[in-house]
Parts: sequence; C-alpha cells; structure tokens
Amino acid sequence: MSVPVSKRTIEENKAQSQRDLAILDYLQRNQQEQITQEVRNLVRAGEASQKNLELLTSNLKIAQRAVQIAQRLIEEGLKDNRDLLDAQQTVTNTESAILDAQVNYFLTMVNLRQALGQDLLRQFGVEPLRLPERPPLIAVAGPGRQPGTSTVDVKNTQFGREAYPATLR
Repeated sequence: MSVPVSKRTIEENKAQSQRDLAILDYLQRNQQEQITQEVRNLVRAGEASQKNLELLTSNLKIAQRAVQIAQRLIEEGLKDNRDLLDAQQTVTNTESAILDAQVNYFLTMVNLRQALGQDLLRQFGVEPLRLPERPPLIAVAGPGRQPGTSTVDVKNTQFGREAYPATLR
C-alpha cells in the first residue's frame, strides 16, 4: 500500500496535535484544581485566624478583669504586688498575641485576594514601585590593557563607584 508522504505527514501532525491538546487540557485541569485547593486552604486559614482573634480578645477581657481583681486584693491587703505584676504581664502577652493574630489574618486575606486574581495595587490605590535606573557598569582596563579593547581582564577589572569617571559619580 502506497500512501503519499504528504498525507502521512498530515496524519502524524494531526495525531501529535491531538496529543498536545490532551496534555494542555490535563495541565489546565490540574492548574484549576491547584488554584481551587489554594483558595480553599486560604479561606480555612482566614476562618481559623478570625476565630483565633475572637478567642484572644475574650482572653484579653479575662486578663484585664484579673488585673482589676489583683488591684482590689492589694488594696484590701490580701495579696502583694507580684500577683498584680503577673496579671499585667498576662495582659501584655495577650495584647501581643492579638497583634500577631491580626497581622496573620491580614496577610492571609491579602494572599486570598491575590489567589482570586484581584489586583491589590489598583484596589488599594498603591502606585507600583519604580526602581531607580542603574548606571551602566564601565570596565576599567587592568594593568597592561588599553581602554577600549575587546578583551576584559576579569581579575583586574574594577566595578562600582571607582570605575566611573568623576563626572558620573
């Protein structure tokens, strides 16, 4: 059976294109599943952070109440300053934990918005960071080299401020 070469080539190209398309479909589904999983994880993390904040806030109220009780007991002569200092330390530690939990919650929300494809810079009105232009590196010829030659002696070449003429510094 003789099949024209061009027809065989077309069939091979078609088969290869179908395999490529199947691979691309697989990769797209896989990427969608990864994004979905990432969003779910971030939603769970956000919910956990929020519950942690609620718990820490209630702990703060209890710690503040303990300070009030310690102050009253000191006034009545039933306790010493050490109990008050311990209660105040608990309040301070709880306040610090609340700040950490708030930062964690906000970072989780930023990551969630980013995973959802929201443009955070535009949403919050933040200008993109503009880096200053770097001055060009100018190779200074090493010992025995003439400036402007195409060969650069890497060991003896100077880079940085001293490589620039005084007018460019």
